[in-house]
Amino acid sequence: MAYNPTDWKDQVVTEPTRYKIRRQDGSEEVVDIEREPGEVIQEGTKITAERLNNIEGGIDDNVSELNGVGEKMAELVNEITLNEIMGV
Repeated sequence: MAYNPTDWKDQVVTEPTRYKIRRQDGSEEVVDIEREPGEVIQEGTKITAERLNNIEGGIDDNVSELNGVGEKMAELVNEITLNEIMGV
């Protein structure tokens, strides 16, 4: 089975904190929002293209290795079957 890894890219924007607020009355306002998360109890792991591509590479490598194991198993089964047919 083929595995097609995704080539992840980080999003790059000029205004990462800018949002448009649309009120129920239809009026709009563009604002910049600053995060204020309070005390950080535990830092999280940042999701980046580099980390996601590392995961993709690991999956791709393992799929390739498993496909190789499957091919080797098929060869061995054929060899055993031939030996049984020939009475070896």
